[in-house]
Amino acid sequence: MAGYRGSCVSADTEATSGSVIDFDRQTVRGVEGNGTNSDKLSVLKAEEWDMSNPVRIIGFTSSAAPNTVQLTRPIHTKETEMLLVSDCHQLAAFYPECTDMTDCSSVKPKTAISFKDYVLPENCIQSDTESCPHLYTLGTENGMTYSVEEIGKLEGINDNNRRKGSDNRQLFALYRNDVEMVEGVENLQILYGLENNAQTQYCDAKQLEDSSACPGNITHIRISMVVASSNNVHSVSESQSFDILNHGSDGTLTKNDRRLRRVFTTTIQLRNKR
Repeated sequence: MAGYRGSCVSADTEATSGSVIDFDRQTVRGVEGNGTNSDKLSVLKAEEWDMSNPVRIIGFTSSAAPNTVQLTRPIHTKETEMLLVSDCHQLAAFYPECTDMTDCSSVKPKTAISFKDYVLPENCIQSDTESCPHLYTLGTENGMTYSVEEIGKLEGINDNNRRKGSDNRQLFALYRNDVEMVEGVENLQILYGLENNAQTQYCDAKQLEDSSACPGNITHIRISMVVASSNNVHSVSESQSFDILNHGSDGTLTKNDRRLRRVFTTTIQLRNKR
């Protein structure tokens, strides 16, 4: 789930001051495409560090070793990877600092985050860490990114060798983190629903940058995808128009060829948002 904050804090727990993520506005975000060009969508959510052999938190210090988190075993991380820590009542998200990033048994935030009020559960002890909070990763800044790309282009395949349709024209697909997922997706549009005074306002990624124009917390996302056949279906070229989730004059996508297309639209509620 977008914005997932771990198993031992509630879904509306706010991050400690100094954290690098505002969970109510930044766990789903994107890049607005020019005109009717496709948008990009990025999703951030917490994932346990090594689910097969979890890393747990056994201490917070803010005196002798300022703002340090002690772990049950060393981890191999990097400065661009966001970590999430919690005492099951409050949480913090940060980029880590460590003397040796390949062997970190304790980490500290690059930003000024205070752990002085963090208190681990009473039954969390070094000899029995099963009740200690998990260490989570939020991945890199962009999280899980979805985009529409020409098949073969990201992979560095020469244009003449890329997979094409029966009309010898390029094919497109939905990609996740630069890996092809679904062939035939030609257009992706995203709108973000923000709740403010019991009203939901939908903004695009560009509008979302202005918190005064689009106030509130993101509670929904609306998605439209135009999917095309890889082969010619119509006997002659036909002009086709599709309503897509763009504001203003860019809300219609027009194509003129022999391929068959359909537009799919859905609204997703981010249930773990408050």
